[in-house]
Amino acid sequence: MMLMMMCVACEKPNFDGDDNEVSNKTRIDLGDVPVNFSLGTIEQGATHSESEAKAMDNAIGTRAQQELGELCARLDFAVYKLGAGNKNKLAEVNQTSDKTGFGTVSMSLNEGEYVVVAIAHNGKGKATMTNPRKITFPDNKVTDTFYFIDTINVKGEAINENMNMRRAVAKVTLRLMDELPSEFNQWKFHYTGGSSTFDAVAGNGCVRSRQTEYRSAQSNNAYEVYTFPRSDSEKLNMEVCALDKNDNTLRERTFEPRVMRNVNTEMKGAFFDNNKKDDDEKKNDDDEKTEDGNTFHFVVDNADWEVIRFPFD
Repeated sequence: MMLMMMCVACEKPNFDGDDNEVSNKTRIDLGDVPVNFSLGTIEQGATHSESEAKAMDNAIGTRAQQELGELCARLDFAVYKLGAGNKNKLAEVNQTSDKTGFGTVSMSLNEGEYVVVAIAHNGKGKATMTNPRKITFPDNKVTDTFYFIDTINVKGEAINENMNMRRAVAKVTLRLMDELPSEFNQWKFHYTGGSSTFDAVAGNGCVRSRQTEYRSAQSNNAYEVYTFPRSDSEKLNMEVCALDKNDNTLRERTFEPRVMRNVNTEMKGAFFDNNKKDDDEKKNDDDEKTEDGNTFHFVVDNADWEVIRFPFD
């Protein structure tokens, strides 16, 4: 019965078969030419494609640098051989931020053309990188994720390159203005429109996923979920349920947050009490931009995520 359920799932779980234990291997030996990669900048306050920039014409972009180990716990790096239009994985290293060597990979390769891909994330295990166009994560769970991809042409001289990584995900934050009821146990987020599978070549999500996440109560009443934006979808269809300890629904609401790479769409409002609004939001209602029937206000809180405000009643 369990095998039958697995077979009909929307996406296949990670059956890579490899042990998720990592020893922070930092070297790949496949030839005679030295090739070295080390972490360069971590892109924050990202640049956007033309369509993304048009949608965010009221946003202010900033850039900052931050240590990767402060953002992600894992780094998975793979090298692929180009040939006949295919990308065949030759080798892979997997690292965790708590061990020596995190963020540095040395290789020796034969002459030829290769593709290298690095994925930094916070998943429970290493990513499956057999195909750079379909990278998956343990249990199909998406966390804050950065990526690097490059094509290198090895001709006999040593290559030294920095991995300048870009954020790959969009984030949606539910920020409550009212209090949780006493019988509340956890949140259930179920959403479509994004992807839990990443195409590193295209830089976006590549599978039409049905994602489900659970979150327990937080002292700051803010709850975050992630997705890889797809090229054919600019928003999520999201059902948010407040559940009691028996998984009975206390309240369910539906949202359509916009999602773009490196953007945090913050849904702020009173989830249980429709009549509760803070004074600042009431005062600013007339000043906010209305788009597609929803209310948006584009701001930048800091040099990390660009933020879209999505107030709700």
